[in-house]
Amino acid sequence: MNQATASAVVLATTLAFTQRYNFKVISKELYDGLFDNGFAQEGETKEAFYARIQPQFEFPGVAVDKVTGEATLKDKVKYAKRLSTEVTLQSLPQLADLTNAGVDSKAVEFITVQINKVVADFVKSQYIDAFAPVGDHSLATILEFQAKSGTRGGGFTIDETTLKEAIESFGVCMAEALGNQKGGDMLANIAKGRFTASSVSRGGLTVSEETAGKLLARVDQWAHWLNETNPTLADEYSVVHAMWTTNIEKLVKAGAVFDLESVI
Repeated sequence: MNQATASAVVLATTLAFTQRYNFKVISKELYDGLFDNGFAQEGETKEAFYARIQPQFEFPGVAVDKVTGEATLKDKVKYAKRLSTEVTLQSLPQLADLTNAGVDSKAVEFITVQINKVVADFVKSQYIDAFAPVGDHSLATILEFQAKSGTRGGGFTIDETTLKEAIESFGVCMAEALGNQKGGDMLANIAKGRFTASSVSRGGLTVSEETAGKLLARVDQWAHWLNETNPTLADEYSVVHAMWTTNIEKLVKAGAVFDLESVI
């Protein structure tokens, strides 16, 4: 088997891929608020909504008497945890063109991994997080979604709790990586502003393509750190990573100029 044939075989096996989604424990308040936060289907009653999603959860915050079956609330903070789920997703068939064009197999593999991450993030935000069956996630659908949302990642749904915890995690990682708590706090504050041009300015920085690249490297460093230390959180915060990456890329396109040499 020659290299081109081998690459085609590898690509064929990656066009369909399995994605596992893990979820964190949520409070009773958050669980009870899912219905009012727009997760119910059109015309679905509150009772029907919770009857539909309840089998997708386990409830570590509830104690059930083995004899009477009576349920007692024991922890309203760590109340419910959605069960992990695995789905089979389709990557973009256009990837076959790369192999047919003779692109190096390692490059094809790298591009495929990156594209599959975009697909998986899209499916999570549009279907999994909404307790809906996985629907269309073709290139045309993803591009249409991005066009409507204005950016590659700007339209992803991110709840405030997830964003807050991701920012704290990023700050811890950056302080550790820099050996500098002040630098970690500064980057966390910029992350709190979603890495927009205004948040970078408020952080006391000016803008350039070179340092935007350094910010991208730091955000990716955080993602790798999470993958090594807590894969579950890496999955949970993947949409935050996509949003931050998108906003930093917008800074590069805008031609902004800033100097982070003293910090990064």
